[in-house]
Amino acid sequence: IIPLASDTLRTLGNSPLVSIIVPSYNQGKFVKETLESILQQDYGHIEVLVIDGASTDGTLDVLHQYDGVPELTWISEADSGQIEAVNKGFAMAKGEICAIQSSDDYYLPGAIQRGVQELLNNPSLGLVFGDTIKVDANGNELMKEILKPFSLINILSRQTCIMQSSCFFRLSLAKKLGGWRDSVPYVADTDLWMRILLNADAKKIDMFMATRRVHEDQRDIHGDRIIRDYTQMIRDIFDIYDAPSHLRPVAEA
Repeated sequence: IIPLASDTLRTLGNSPLVSIIVPSYNQGKFVKETLESILQQDYGHIEVLVIDGASTDGTLDVLHQYDGVPELTWISEADSGQIEAVNKGFAMAKGEICAIQSSDDYYLPGAIQRGVQELLNNPSLGLVFGDTIKVDANGNELMKEILKPFSLINILSRQTCIMQSSCFFRLSLAKKLGGWRDSVPYVADTDLWMRILLNADAKKIDMFMATRRVHEDQRDIHGDRIIRDYTQMIRDIFDIYDAPSHLRPVAEA
C-alpha cells in the first residue's frame, strides 16, 4: 500500500493545486470548449497542461488564444500518441490532485470543487469519480450515464466504470505507479485506475461532473483492441500485484 498523506502539499490557503492534463491531437473543433469548461470552474487554484501532438488542423490557432493566461501552459510537438502525451503531462504537473481531460470532452459546473472536496475530506481516497452526460459531436445530449456505487467487484464485473472525464486522483500516487503504460494503449486510463484501486480507496460521487462526447474519430470505436488490452491489463494486475484472490474469478470472467 502506498501512503497518501503528505505534509508538503502545494496549496493556496486550504486549496490544493489541481493539475488538469489535456492530451490533444487534431481536436481543434472541440478543444476550446474543453479549456473554457476548466477555466470557468468555481475552483481557481489550477494549472492546465495541454500536451498537443503537433496538430495540423486549427488546434494551434485555438491554443494561441490562451497565450498569457497564467493557469494554462501548452506545448505542441510530435509524439508517439496519447500515452506519451499524458506521461509528459505527469512529468510537468505540480499539483496535489490531478485529472486527465480529453480534448473533446468538457467539465460541468462545480466538478473540480467537488472532486477536490471529496479527496480532502477523506485522505484514504486515491481517486473519486462522478456521473457523466453522453453528448454527440454538436454537444446535444444523448443520455445521462448514472454510475453504480464504487466497489472492486462492480468495477471488475463491469457493473460500473470510471469515466476519465469525471475522475480526479492524487498525482503523487499516479506517479509512483508509473503513469500510463505503453503495453495497454487502448485502456491506459482504466489500467491506471485499477492500479490505484489496488493501493487506495475510491468513491463514486453522485453528481454529473462532465460530458463524454461520442463522434466518428474516437479511439474507443476499436472494440477488438479495447478487449485485447483489457485482457492484458487483467493478466498484468494479477501477476504484478498482490490482489485479493476472491477478485480473480470476477476479473477473468
